[in-house]
Amino acid sequence: MEHVRSFVAIEIPDNIRGELSSLQNRWQQSQAGIRWTKPQNIHLTLKFLGDIPVAKIDVIGGALQAMCAKTDTFHNKITRLGVFPTPKKARVLWAGVDTFGERLPQFAKKIDEALINLGFSKESRRFVPHLTLGRARSILSGDFVHSFLATPFESNEFEAREIVLMRSQLRPTGAVYTVIKRIALRST
Repeated sequence: MEHVRSFVAIEIPDNIRGELSSLQNRWQQSQAGIRWTKPQNIHLTLKFLGDIPVAKIDVIGGALQAMCAKTDTFHNKITRLGVFPTPKKARVLWAGVDTFGERLPQFAKKIDEALINLGFSKESRRFVPHLTLGRARSILSGDFVHSFLATPFESNEFEAREIVLMRSQLRPTGAVYTVIKRIALRST
């Protein structure tokens, strides 16, 4: 049985990706050992599904479509920079997404709930809406982390009008993402 590594996400508009690419370029020279996310790969992951059988894609798409048909489009904005797991042990650099309230965490929870009946585990970690900008091979220096976190960054608003079921193929040159299905949210 054929499987594909996949996740559910919101794609980021090109103009916002451009802003994030400029931010990445500003930091690339100041810290070695970071593998920067290619701008075309920057997205907002809502739920990682792992390896799923190809035969299950339509069922997953149907469950997501039923949930999205009852969910209005919503606005987002990048409002801050952050690191995982903590500033003292930082290895992942990210840009935080705000939906002007709890809208995005609630939406991720709805996706989680829509897929439980299909055998997917409930997410155990708290949802932190973010866009991964880069990953370090080792813990980043405190000075770099402090400067990165102190950088003011705010994007223009963008509207989430759809979600995508995305395929992820891991390659030595980095992940390659391909849209499997696009699922529209209800227009307001």
